[in-house]
Amino acid sequence: MNLISSLPLSEYGFVFEINPDNLGITIDYHITDWYINENYYLEKSIVYNSVSIFALIDNVEYIKYNFSGKTYEVKRENVENNFPNYKDIVKDGINKKAFNKYLEQKVSDIEFIEQCFNSFVSE
Repeated sequence: MNLISSLPLSEYGFVFEINPDNLGITIDYHITDWYINENYYLEKSIVYNSVSIFALIDNVEYIKYNFSGKTYEVKRENVENNFPNYKDIVKDGINKKAFNKYLEQKVSDIEFIEQCFNSFVSE
């Protein structure tokens, strides 16, 4: 819960459920106007949150992000295979320097975010 509380989108309020059988997390955000997406905030947040959760929690295999009327799903395998330099981020635990270089600094690059979002997020 502390991890999700510290990630983008948490400011809208949320509840989450852990599925121990399928090793997944479902996060229901309290956003009624999910389509409000200034500066690609939703895409940036889903990419950032997914990489962060998978990097920090080894046994999560998927994440479902539920918004009013819209659901996005991200699978660990897709992030591991499609997020550039993911292996550098999770090398020897979590590599903070690599995390900053390959995620923190790239999150403002709209082209990069669109590429990542389209490659590992399904609706």
